[in-house]
Amino acid sequence: TNTWMQEYQHNNTTQYNVIATIPGYLYPDLYIIVGGHYDSYSANSDFYVFAPGADDNASGTAGVLEIARVMMAIGYQPKFSIRFIAFSAEEGNGWGSEAYCNYAINANQEIRVMLNLDMIANNLQTSQEFRVMPYEGSEEYSYETIRIAQQYSSYQPVLGETGMGSDSYIFSENGFNAVFFFERYLNPYLHSSDDLIDYLDFQYASEIVRAATAATVIFANQPFPVNNIQVYNPGTGNSLLAIWDSSSDPEVTKYAVYYGTEIDSMTFWQYINENQCIISGLEEGQSYYIAVCNVNDDGLTSIRKYGSGTPFSVPAAPNLIADFPDRHSITITWQPNSELDIASYSIYRSLGSNTMETMIATVPVPDTSYTDTDVKSNEEYYYYRLTANDSEGNQSPFSSPLASRMVSLDRGIYVIDESKNFSGTTPFQPTDEAVDNFYNDLLKNYEKVSLLDLEEQTGILKLADIGIYSSILWHGNDIGDNTYPYEIRDILGEYIRLGGNIFFTVYYPGKAFELNAGYPASFSEDSFINEALGIGGVNYSVQSRFKYAIPNNENYPALQVDSLKTISSWHSHIFGVEGMEPVNPEESIYLYGSDYSPESNQGSLNGKSVGIHRYYGEGQVLCLSFPLYNMQASSAQDLIDYVFTNLFQESTKPDIPIPPVTGLRLLPNYPNPFVNETTFTVKNADPEKLMNIKIYNLKGQVVQTIFNGYPLQDMQFTWNGKDTTERNTSSGIYFVKVSSGKEKVIAKIIKIK
Repeated sequence: TNTWMQEYQHNNTTQYNVIATIPGYLYPDLYIIVGGHYDSYSANSDFYVFAPGADDNASGTAGVLEIARVMMAIGYQPKFSIRFIAFSAEEGNGWGSEAYCNYAINANQEIRVMLNLDMIANNLQTSQEFRVMPYEGSEEYSYETIRIAQQYSSYQPVLGETGMGSDSYIFSENGFNAVFFFERYLNPYLHSSDDLIDYLDFQYASEIVRAATAATVIFANQPFPVNNIQVYNPGTGNSLLAIWDSSSDPEVTKYAVYYGTEIDSMTFWQYINENQCIISGLEEGQSYYIAVCNVNDDGLTSIRKYGSGTPFSVPAAPNLIADFPDRHSITITWQPNSELDIASYSIYRSLGSNTMETMIATVPVPDTSYTDTDVKSNEEYYYYRLTANDSEGNQSPFSSPLASRMVSLDRGIYVIDESKNFSGTTPFQPTDEAVDNFYNDLLKNYEKVSLLDLEEQTGILKLADIGIYSSILWHGNDIGDNTYPYEIRDILGEYIRLGGNIFFTVYYPGKAFELNAGYPASFSEDSFINEALGIGGVNYSVQSRFKYAIPNNENYPALQVDSLKTISSWHSHIFGVEGMEPVNPEESIYLYGSDYSPESNQGSLNGKSVGIHRYYGEGQVLCLSFPLYNMQASSAQDLIDYVFTNLFQESTKPDIPIPPVTGLRLLPNYPNPFVNETTFTVKNADPEKLMNIKIYNLKGQVVQTIFNGYPLQDMQFTWNGKDTTERNTSSGIYFVKVSSGKEKVIAKIIKIK
């Protein structure tokens, strides 16, 4: 049937949208929606008893009914289906239109445009204008509606503000094109008991309905719009070239082309039979809009689709996009110029922003990237700028500079402070000075240490900013917004893959790296937090309390909360510490500890991981789900020394003795990478404890068992690159794991062909 009531439930009430359809003779499954809401509201009376709503929105509903009545009276048959809807509960935040949009989306319904009539009869201010309200993403339909209304209504349509609330707003928010017909001046009796028929101007309303009727008819019969319009500068200085996709509609016989400096006042250029056109006689340096319509046998045009361009005789400056540094080079990329006569791009480089630039390369079109291999390790940035060159020998102005550095990993430790500068009134909002002093003291023994406060950073961090440093200590020590790592997780992942080491000590790593907001949470295998950090999931309770980081590996010192850096009533505990689920349990280095029973709310996370150490690519990453700042300084110092000296191999100052290494040690294998075999040494093994040595692949599968027995204190071993079946393993990354009692050490080795 062509009329029906759409029933839906909202807030324990039954609501109805009233729907009628005139089927299209050619495209019955593609719809023009004409709608208005029939509910009303009054703020100064009992709206369940008296809310007349003559203008809001009996006027719009009457307009919808009148359009339908006229079409049925003359037996009108559109090409596309026209669906008339009287919406319920618009005053309840668009419940009715939301219900219909949900229905349309679930039914995969194609809606060309929704035309909304809401408040079209108030003219107390005596205007001969009405508004057409546009929505972002469907502006072409508003522009077309204005052109149609100018032909069929004696009143003047004007473009209103974007995104006005009504049923059309709901359609727009759900991804449908929408246009809103609206009176010129807002009714002073809106949402009151005085919104009466006495104050309506029926002649005014009829002019708006006439415009809406014309728009409905034209939209229901228009050809489909052109696709993919592109505008290019031929380089003549007075012309532009527009190119678009040829229409597949057999009824389309030609294309109409328009141009102008303003969308609402464009000039017809000419009809075109091909899918491209040169518009000439333009002013150099002036920006122009170019619009193209499909035109069918009946002379009906589609809505206009727009492009824009500026004619120049000299090429425009290229737009540099990004830099991609690695261990041996820097690659820069840029957008291709739109001019058709571009022949090449010239690359200029300087070391530092104040030195003379030198041209280092010319890149022919269509290439839009260049790899600079003549780079060295520098604290100074290389600055790149480009020019575009046309076939006549004209050169563009310089592009804006792009700064970059190679990933040298040779400048020591980079301390990145994500903490905000708070007043220090609570231990969980420390001052910047207190945080800086704490970490500076922990790293005082190291030779090369650089500092970055993210509150002072302008622009987002790039790989070029961090890639010169061999290790990073990233700390976030307040309960505030510690989500900066999420914004650059791809950069951090690439840094580690290339051989950088990162020590993270932050609150809420689930939030910091994945913006997690609920518990328990798990993370997909391809996420940064899972793949790079080895965190498969997190859990947390606001009632849980943390006091101890209990070593899960004897190489790590025990850590305990500093009683002076928490609230006294919490008995040396802190909150905000997530329990983590390691992807590989062998990578867990610390467990959650408290003075509370695991059965209590405060101790519910006892035994969960709070520290994970993982090898990833060529580098390592260690993540703590608590801030070292709140822990006792002496044990925090022991941890920093072990991680940065033994794991990350950072150099201490010449006059600082390297702390003695106790416990099980696995020295670097040699050669690494290797082809046929590699040798490694295990030191400080306990001869009274059973020791085993196994080789694992990246999937965590055992490839070979090297040793299983009681060792000497120091022993040397060789792996021949074969698996347990004596077959040669493929090239790639492997791990040596040595276990002795509770001690275990892991090292990465690389096999090549």
